[in-house]
Amino acid sequence: MKVICYNFMPVFDWTRTDLFHPVGDGSTALYYEAAKIKQDPREMADYVMSFTEKYHMTFPGWEPERMAKLDELFEKYRPVTKEKLWDNFKYQVLSGGDHAHLP
Repeated sequence: MKVICYNFMPVFDWTRTDLFHPVGDGSTALYYEAAKIKQDPREMADYVMSFTEKYHMTFPGWEPERMAKLDELFEKYRPVTKEKLWDNFKYQVLSGGDHAHLP
């Protein structure tokens, strides 16, 4: 196997800061700009949820029943630092582990 993809985003499966970023050919694409979030997960969630409400869309990992428990998820993952996340990533990749150590 040449490529293995892991999702190591606790709480959210994915995030983008622009769901309709204009592309040169007139189409749109998903886009992420870290400076727009400023390390505030609540701000990011509110931003993405504003799109889902405005356009009546639901995204994988952003289902309303999951978002209803968002504060609980934030609290559960509060002890997970960037260092712990990287350590877990290295464990998964280097050992071929099939489960995460978080939390």
